Amino acid sequence: MMKTVYYSERQRFNQWWVWGSAFLGPVLLFLPLLGLILSGSSYIVLLLIFILTFWLPIFLYCIHLDTEVNEYAISVKFRFFHRSWVEFKFDDIESVEACTYKPIKHYGGWGIRYGVKGKAYNVSGNEGVLINFKDGTNILIGSLNHEALQLAIEERLKP
Repeated sequence: MMKTVYYSERQRFNQWWVWGSAFLGPVLLFLPLLGLILSGSSYIVLLLIFILTFWLPIFLYCIHLDTEVNEYAISVKFRFFHRSWVEFKFDDIESVEACTYKPIKHYGGWGIRYGVKGKAYNVSGNEGVLINFKDGTNILIGSLNHEALQLAIEERLKP
């Protein structure tokens, strides 16, 4: 059965310091790696260093958070960490609120995080939608267009 998607968003890590850290390792290890290659070191050591230094930027590039709102639920998928969509059914939702938050203070940073304010799915920025469930729990979904996401959810919540 085909689902109608009313809102869709893809976010990637775009913080300069994340990318700076990811590329700093390869840059700093280039000369030692070149020295190991020229000295005839073990291929296993070279392969291990190569994987550890050059894999991180590729991994960061491939990670992204997909968010969709369809007629039944809000779905999130954090690529590389979720094999399938994580769904939050509209029947379980009490309310939603577009908000600005402090990622480090409230959730301990970016990613799939658990913090003092509950669980969060976020990769960049400090805006999102806080979903309050009927059972008293809440989840924050980070968004680059948090007001449009809130509107799409609220339109589906109406009876």
